[in-house]
Amino acid sequence: MGPMDPAKAKAVAGPKPLLRGMYGTTPVRNAFYGSETKLCALRDRLLLFPTASPVLQQALAIVKPTALNYVDALSVRFEVCVLNKLFLINTYSGKAFSSWIAHKSYVQLICLSLHFYALHASQAIESDEELLLMAESNDPAYDSELKLAMTTGTSVLELLLGSADPVEAQVYFPTSIRAEMGVSLAHNVVFPLHSVPAAHKYMQKWFPAFFALEVLPEVS
Repeated sequence: MGPMDPAKAKAVAGPKPLLRGMYGTTPVRNAFYGSETKLCALRDRLLLFPTASPVLQQALAIVKPTALNYVDALSVRFEVCVLNKLFLINTYSGKAFSSWIAHKSYVQLICLSLHFYALHASQAIESDEELLLMAESNDPAYDSELKLAMTTGTSVLELLLGSADPVEAQVYFPTSIRAEMGVSLAHNVVFPLHSVPAAHKYMQKWFPAFFALEVLPEVS
């Protein structure tokens, strides 16, 4: 941001001009209010923007093997949600593939496994129930669930995925994954668990190592 006085900010040499030098006019109208330390930032934020602490909810979505053709598109859609403070974890046979993204808060994204889809693209899944039974059988081939923990409630997941019937999703959730990529009730890309208790149950069973998500404080 630069010094509080925009004139001094303009005088500072560097690879890029300082923000107050670009947008400030006087020490009072200097475009930005900055907190010198993390503690000050936390105090000032609570003073200026008093909000209740977000309630962490968790839900579970299983990406179907028949969604091979949409792996890249799904990655983008889920990543956008991750940037909107959605925490996403994906595993293949219990092995995590991880990378990090920082966007206002530290967010962990464990990437989709292309290997899983390549192995099972030819296998037809007739219904959500059949897929769930396969997952419950502890067959590692179907261990490709997505664990999502959100601070804005499970409605975000519903908006992202859409209705179970892709035709209905096109009407009520036209920008959802199922509206854009779903074909039928059996081939509707993902199997979600909207109930928080149900999501907890399956996450504890399939992801004991990842069940406890630590929500890190926002970056000032």
